[in-house]
Amino acid sequence: ARGDQAPFPSIVNATAAELDFFAHLGDTIYADVESPILPGVEQAKTLGQFRAKHQEVYSAIAGLNALGDLRVSTVLLTTIDDHEVTNDFARGADPASNPLFDDTGDFINETKLYKRGLQAFVEYNPLWPTFYGSTGDPVTAFKRRLYRHKTFGRDAAVFLIDARSFRDEGLPEADISDPASVLGFLIASFDPTRTMLSKVQLEDLKHDLLEAQADGVVWKFVMVPEPIQNLGVVA
Repeated sequence: ARGDQAPFPSIVNATAAELDFFAHLGDTIYADVESPILPGVEQAKTLGQFRAKHQEVYSAIAGLNALGDLRVSTVLLTTIDDHEVTNDFARGADPASNPLFDDTGDFINETKLYKRGLQAFVEYNPLWPTFYGSTGDPVTAFKRRLYRHKTFGRDAAVFLIDARSFRDEGLPEADISDPASVLGFLIASFDPTRTMLSKVQLEDLKHDLLEAQADGVVWKFVMVPEPIQNLGVVA
């Protein structure tokens, strides 16, 4: 939902479709792309700028406000990807891995930029502001909890995954002309200790899936904002 592409006429018909829910799987704004509401600003940094980006995509343009109308008429199940803060960052990584982030904490999900982006996100989206407790893992302990699930009787259960807030830092690119570099990359990419979800979120998901199965729920929709296949050294 980039502000420069609003007002999103492709979803105008969704308001009359009597949907049970509409899943918005991340990139609900593009904080790192210039748009009409903040001309000349290529990256939102202040809380006011992040809020403006959200306001832009839910405002009328030329008499049309497709996303705003959808939110009035339909249950929205919404989570983040990367552009709610900035492109392609790993929130469990060291802040020094990305020059946009300050050194407030040991992980990107402790920095001011991350917290401002997430604060604006929860202000503009219908979800409870919940946090993990003492998980025993410094990456997740007392951090914002976006994972949630919802059941629709025995027909269906929806599981909404946060695959950004706790993911490990990306691997360094491999040199495809060097077999040793390629082999090293492949070995590291299949390291079972690496994670996109964190141990605590993965355990929550497994518990809730098993509970839905035990309750006789027929369809389980596990919604992940990002591709999870291993694309290897070429991507």
